[in-house]
Amino acid sequence: MKKPLFLILTFCLYIISQKSYAQKSIFVETHETHESKELSIKYLEPLIRNDLAKRNYTIAKDKAEADIHLLVKADSRKSSEYDGIFTSFVDASISIINIESGNEVFQNAYFNVKGSGLDYKQAALNAYKKVGKNLIADINDRFSQKISETTQQKQITNDFVINEVDDFENIVDIDVDIPISSVRYSNRYALIFGNEDYTKYQPDLKSESNVDFARNDAKIFAEYCNKTLGIPEENITVVTDAISSQMKREILRFINKAKYGEGNVELIFYYSGHGFPDNFTKESYIMPVDISGANVTDGIKLSQLYSDLTEFPSKKVSVFIDACFSGGGRNQGLLTAKAVKIAPKKEDISGNLVVFSASSEDQESLFYKEKKHGMFTYFLLKKLQETKGEVSYGELSDYIKRMVPLTATDILYKDQNPEINTSPEVRDTWKNWKLK
Repeated sequence: MKKPLFLILTFCLYIISQKSYAQKSIFVETHETHESKELSIKYLEPLIRNDLAKRNYTIAKDKAEADIHLLVKADSRKSSEYDGIFTSFVDASISIINIESGNEVFQNAYFNVKGSGLDYKQAALNAYKKVGKNLIADINDRFSQKISETTQQKQITNDFVINEVDDFENIVDIDVDIPISSVRYSNRYALIFGNEDYTKYQPDLKSESNVDFARNDAKIFAEYCNKTLGIPEENITVVTDAISSQMKREILRFINKAKYGEGNVELIFYYSGHGFPDNFTKESYIMPVDISGANVTDGIKLSQLYSDLTEFPSKKVSVFIDACFSGGGRNQGLLTAKAVKIAPKKEDISGNLVVFSASSEDQESLFYKEKKHGMFTYFLLKKLQETKGEVSYGELSDYIKRMVPLTATDILYKDQNPEINTSPEVRDTWKNWKLK
């Protein structure tokens, strides 16, 4: 009996003497450079720290206190520019080292990770973001094999680590430095809807049926209308999470601007939210937050909206729709059981009307998570920011039709092709129209 007891005691002492991976602390170190020059703001280090902290891993402040050394090296470089699109590449490597033994327990490398953007800096950042996703996947895969989460482990997560990532992610370029025009146009009016929360009035819907960032789309678009396009604040109406009665009331008020404007007004209509098709007629509708896909005809029919906007003479009417009409959406459609997308019917329009739509046929209108906007809206506002509003409709069309599909496929691996629809009356002249 003595020998088995001795073996049991020896095994217990061995278990006690060995720290589990869950109890070991990790020191995160990154060397992030651009063409061998150190970056002023690191992206990967706070990303990794934050991810480990969220998973309750112990993060050491100092290497001397750590059991595991997680070392990342990354360097970006310029590649090329074509037709206003810049490309950069990042090479990176990761090593996980047992500090006590000095042994490298894991190593991987990522070469020629590509990023695209409007300049080399943005292209490099997009490449770094792709590297970050690969790193997090590798780290979680590696540690999940050896680290079991425990509620009793010491947590050195430090608020500043999490805040550093949040602050970095919350800086949206188009939401700041909005160009300001000194000119005011009293004959211009804007009606802006941002329908995001569909679950408030439809509790049976899942949260995925909401439209991410639609409220922010509307808010920032309104700021550009006022500050950049010179529309007086009192001429701008913004409604978020609008129910059917609100939308219909505000549209009627908006149309009356043209009714009594003696042909001299300019109207800008903007909508971000869900669109939905009628199963039978394939007519497209924009959806108030209290209307479900099962009652689509209670929404705002696009063909009727276009007809109403041009019922009375006006200098020009511009419509921007960041929605899709296939039954899908930024997250998912208003009928979660819908399995087949519908190609919506093409709308015939008349009058001095130009319509910019976010996507084509049965495509989704995607969101740009990093920018906290719809993909279409982001590039619409980006062009206004870059040009300070001094852009023709033709130039704006060319820009969004190039940038939206490029970014959608590069980041989300999906197709999204904006469409421009014009009336016969302006088919030969609309490209020369100016927003400002």
